[in-house]
Amino acid sequence: FRGWLGLREIALQKEAVESGSGRWNTHGIEPWSFGDYERLRFCGAEAVIEPESFRTLERYFFHGGFPEHVQKENSAEIWKNLREDIEDKAVEKDLARILKIRREPALKALFVALVRESGAIFDASARAKDFGVSRQKISRWTEQLEKTGLIQVLPRRAKSSRKSTRAHPKIYAIDPALVAAFSIEGDPKNSVTVRSKAAETAFLRHARALARRLDGRLTFYRVEKESEADFVLEHKGGPIVFEITTSAEATKDKKKKIAQVAEDIQATAAALEATCRNIDLVQT
Repeated sequence: FRGWLGLREIALQKEAVESGSGRWNTHGIEPWSFGDYERLRFCGAEAVIEPESFRTLERYFFHGGFPEHVQKENSAEIWKNLREDIEDKAVEKDLARILKIRREPALKALFVALVRESGAIFDASARAKDFGVSRQKISRWTEQLEKTGLIQVLPRRAKSSRKSTRAHPKIYAIDPALVAAFSIEGDPKNSVTVRSKAAETAFLRHARALARRLDGRLTFYRVEKESEADFVLEHKGGPIVFEITTSAEATKDKKKKIAQVAEDIQATAAALEATCRNIDLVQT
């Protein structure tokens, strides 16, 4: 048995094929879930009262699920370490070597843009124009960033697999802390935009785990100028719609919006609550 995380995966998988065929198993490892983070944060305490749980969720949004940072308090230091470890070492050096290219500024710029805009709809052609490279390069780099566990790709819900393949997906950072670490905001913690993107990113990490347990499929729903929902979990019990909000109370527009989507796709349930409760939901 051999386990690993991140950019070493591609190289090690190649090595395993060559010298460890039939003897090694590979297991993907993601940054910690909120539940794991909370348990280590409180060192095995039997119960965590809800107000403290919400404060811990805030920390999780901005410090992320990397074990090294669980007990650290200095957000700026955590973000600096993440930028150095991931942008400067993992992407600029390791991934460039795996892709067999010289240091390519556009590769690093692509990664930074994807995590900074976590949750945005991805258009490879538009990104190619932004960075002055071919669409094929952008598609290849994005595929490798997903394989190495640095980003999450969320497909758009469509009536057929053919239409789903053609539709532009959304791309999220693998961990919510990356949103803040690569933000251009002077104070990411007080930015509504950063907080919202981090919340969606955190939720996706947990919803993907739930989808795997239910043997389901996770997508997002969008009908141009009509209705949309952050996440749709489809499984044998029927689709469930999730709309993420960091507010204590959902607005009437939000409630109307998710009700419309649930009706459109004949969902069996819809969830619209504070993100902490939604994360609790997908972990149970």
